[in-house]
Amino acid sequence: MDDDHSDAQTAKGKAARIARQSSALYAIHEVSRLISVVYDDYVAEHGLTRARWWTLMHVGENEGASQTSIAAMLGTGRAAAGRQISKMEALGLIERRSDPNDSRVRTVYLTAKGRELLEPMEHAGYVLFAKFFRGFEEAEEKTLVQFLDRLKANAAE
Repeated sequence: MDDDHSDAQTAKGKAARIARQSSALYAIHEVSRLISVVYDDYVAEHGLTRARWWTLMHVGENEGASQTSIAAMLGTGRAAAGRQISKMEALGLIERRSDPNDSRVRTVYLTAKGRELLEPMEHAGYVLFAKFFRGFEEAEEKTLVQFLDRLKANAAE
């Protein structure tokens, strides 16, 4: 009888843990989605779509990187990244240059117009941080980062 009770307790405990883990990952997914939606709203007045601000951010942080490298940073294929870069080049936000060491390689840079958008993007980021971390203590923020870093490390294994 005790073994049956123990097995039932173990099954309940496992089910509760799975439900908790499912809720946690769903919440992380939803927060990630909301971060993008809210940030999109903040930068829309500057003519920035999600694809544009994501590309500007990565190019701005990695000027002179190859289109292939930018595609990897964006998490897209080379063709999709090339199309996005072409659109942004047509808008005067990005420019491509031939690599002086390898004429087959195209490197990507922000233009002055593209660089001007970095400040409103940064400001939108600060507004976003304030919104999402309202009411958090510093220790809670640090703990959250530690937990998320552990999840990322586990996912990378």
